[in-house]
Amino acid sequence: MRVLVAGATGDVGRPTVARLLRAGHEVDGLTRTPAKVGHLQRLGARPVVADVLDADAARGAVEAARPEAVVDLLTALPRRGPVRPSDLKATNRLRERATVRLVEAARASGVRRYVAESIVFVYGYGDRGPRPLTEEDPPASVDEVPGPYLPALRAALGKERRVTEEAPEGIAIRFGVFYGPHTGSTRYMARMLRNRMLGLPGGGRGLVAWVHVEDAAA
Repeated sequence: MRVLVAGATGDVGRPTVARLLRAGHEVDGLTRTPAKVGHLQRLGARPVVADVLDADAARGAVEAARPEAVVDLLTALPRRGPVRPSDLKATNRLRERATVRLVEAARASGVRRYVAESIVFVYGYGDRGPRPLTEEDPPASVDEVPGPYLPALRAALGKERRVTEEAPEGIAIRFGVFYGPHTGSTRYMARMLRNRMLGLPGGGRGLVAWVHVEDAAA
């Protein structure tokens, strides 16, 4: 299968590309930065350079790749991970605008399946208890989310609706918080831990949904 991975050089994109290639798929890696072309080639993906916020560029990229499936892992987070609401602004913009462009391009090109990254925080930023959450559980209401994080909630839910309602075979995966040995956010947390500066969720009684980047890729 020909697969276009948007966000192929990210923390989840890299292991996703590797797994797809090992499974025998042909992979195109989408980036808006020409400097990352060499990195994509080292991963084993064919580079496609385009700014997906531009409708014509997004359509041209999908037409050039001719994929049967699109894997949308687009984010624009600091290497340390998002530690304040302002760190999410660029990713919110991608979820609000780039998703529209990519879904439209996928439909126009006859893409069969569209798999997109979402996040567990659509359920809210508080402790939801020990019971596993599923798609049957409702998203958080605006009253349950701190004001500075409302744009992130709206962007994530908007992306999910766009993908599941408009994309062919649209799938949105609500991942937990990513961790892994080569992720910038994990290295940042390790430094904070060593300096005894990392806060404990709920004062040590809260739960956080984590997922290793390799498990997310799988």
